[in-house]
Amino acid sequence: MVERLGLSPEQVLELLHTGSRSWGDVKSDRLGRDYDPDFRKALRVWRRGASGWRASTLMEGNAGEKYVSYEARLDLDFDGTGRLFCGRIANTTQQGQLVFFDTILAGNVASFFAAMGAVYEAAGYVGHVDVGVATIGLQGSVPFGQHHWGDEPGFLGPAPGRTARVSAAQLRDEPKAVALMLIGRLLEALTGRTYSPFDDAET
Repeated sequence: MVERLGLSPEQVLELLHTGSRSWGDVKSDRLGRDYDPDFRKALRVWRRGASGWRASTLMEGNAGEKYVSYEARLDLDFDGTGRLFCGRIANTTQQGQLVFFDTILAGNVASFFAAMGAVYEAAGYVGHVDVGVATIGLQGSVPFGQHHWGDEPGFLGPAPGRTARVSAAQLRDEPKAVALMLIGRLLEALTGRTYSPFDDAET
């Protein structure tokens, strides 16, 4: 599928950027800061041998263990399969509290789906796509913004993974809705309420 595009590495990155930036934004956190890592800020793309391409917020060769917490990367195989890795969904504060960042998760999942939707549109693919999200390392985490009060219980139990089948057009046109379909239950379990972290949604 990717070979149908006939693009240079720079053009592949531009296509992924255009798609990943098309969906909007998340709500600002309580400090008004952007989230990091953010796949929309991917630096470059390079070949992964005979498998496909990789686009990352880190430069090639810098994605080691020291930096992985600050990486968001998309692996795009030649058959059209895509995988997103995003570090720092949860991070430990200086006080030793594990904090969950819903905006990092939601923003990068939406960017990934929108980027893949752009790839499928450019390749002329209009069929169905199997999608899924899995998270790890959230045990005991508290949502960012609630951890200072110390009265919120940490997340217990394994983080749920979810899968779905959607159309390629849904990834292009409704990446936020697809993202919420897959991570909404996790957000509810972590925060104790139903809400959307996207900036155009009701609180």
